[in-house]
Amino acid sequence: MNSLNIIIAIYCAGFAYYAIKYLILLYRLVQVEKMELDVSPRTANDILKSGLKPYLMRKTLFWPYYLLIETNPLALISSMFFKHYGSPNSTYGGTLGLQNFLNDVFKGKNRYRHYDIKTFTVACDKTGQVYQENKQYLPQGNTPPWAWVIVAKHKKKPDVYVCSYTLYLSAPPPESKLPSCYDVDRGEYVNAKVLKELLTTINPVLVTMIDKSW
Repeated sequence: MNSLNIIIAIYCAGFAYYAIKYLILLYRLVQVEKMELDVSPRTANDILKSGLKPYLMRKTLFWPYYLLIETNPLALISSMFFKHYGSPNSTYGGTLGLQNFLNDVFKGKNRYRHYDIKTFTVACDKTGQVYQENKQYLPQGNTPPWAWVIVAKHKKKPDVYVCSYTLYLSAPPPESKLPSCYDVDRGEYVNAKVLKELLTTINPVLVTMIDKSW
């Protein structure tokens, strides 16, 4: 098989993939419209009339162009080869999977062996910055989300911390959930002063919890 045949085969495979993908999308939108359900803030019919179909046709025909222009190459590589690289049963979007792999290669899987790692579960304070920034995504009633906070303190450097948090909209994570090195990687390196400021944006009670934990 010469180079031209390989290029044609790749193009046809991509064309078929995107054609099937977008046909399924259009079918689902039509089904939603038949059920007279709203796809807020517009109906499915509005979406279909807004130029979506011509755009999807162009994107199917010229998929190599759109793939190169609209896709972050690193994110594409990460989604193809490293999407599940990290904690078991976890999926990593964007470039996170690739970052997990590179951290293992260059920093080692025991990169936090000199840290004392603790976790805290607390409801976000409604007056705090984190709640205010995320309340638009909350269900009706504005129930405060739960924050699963990870704080890693360097054992030999008293003013070096790593702090990360994950929000849960419904129920808090189980107390038995242990952080992996990939969870800690999502954190920010801070000193004690900045750590307290960051925790206060979630819930001021965290500052007291941290002080009592060490």
